[in-house]
Amino acid sequence: HSDENGQFTLELPAGASASLLARDSRYVGPWIHFSLATDEAEPARLIKAGTIVGVVTDKDGNPKAGVHLGAQILDHGVGGGWGETFTDESGRYRIEGLEPGVYNVIHMNPKGAMVAEAVEAVRVWPEEEAIADLQILKGRRVRGRLVLEGSNEPIEGVPVGYYGAARPRSGAAVMSRQTDANGEFVFHRPPGEAYFYIMRMGYQGGNARETIQIAEDTD
Repeated sequence: HSDENGQFTLELPAGASASLLARDSRYVGPWIHFSLATDEAEPARLIKAGTIVGVVTDKDGNPKAGVHLGAQILDHGVGGGWGETFTDESGRYRIEGLEPGVYNVIHMNPKGAMVAEAVEAVRVWPEEEAIADLQILKGRRVRGRLVLEGSNEPIEGVPVGYYGAARPRSGAAVMSRQTDANGEFVFHRPPGEAYFYIMRMGYQGGNARETIQIAEDTD
């Protein structure tokens, strides 16, 4: 922690270099890069941070505790464009120390059937609280299969990426699944438009990417 003069001391192994990011609920600063060729880093100038708050409920309005949420900045700046937290027993959350800018708030629990639509383009101002409420619902099951063109041979271990209501394409928080021994992959996603694509270089083709419409009542 910095002292009353804003100074800090960090001991590192001989010959090491380091990158530090000043973070606080009130301030955010740039990355500090330095090596032990000098014994003092350049002063870091911090800016005042903002906060995102909200509540997470189910479709009946009941609060959901223990939900993992993340806030990702869309217009990168000094370096404090990410924050995450969990909801409390009343379903409320608070993500502090955010660089002012525009954020997507996303549900970070990717493996279960319960999902949430992201809150897109939340504006964060210095020393102010932005509000972003989310609703947890059971996602529709989306199953696909990856095969080698011309042979129908399944391809195992290839990541398939997803963008859609849960992970907007305005941000870089892609969600992925790897194909199994049968070349299959499964997502649980909210209804709406969804974009799936093969994430590994070397696998191309006419349908290496596809946009589909996920129905509200059908897997």
